[in-house]
Amino acid sequence: MAYYFIYKKDEVTTLDFEYLVNLKKASSYVIYADVCVLSDETMMKYNITFKKNSKRY
Repeated sequence: MAYYFIYKKDEVTTLDFEYLVNLKKASSYVIYADVCVLSDETMMKYNITFKKNSKRY
């Protein structure tokens, strides 16, 4: 299992395909970001659990 925390100071972060292509291969992922634009089907296909970042603003 791999854990990723997408963070950019003073910016909203998005879990999308552009981010996915840079991940190292793992059996499953837990990814924290502000927004997720991936479909449920994609999330299941790649075994991704999305966690919303805490409110920063």
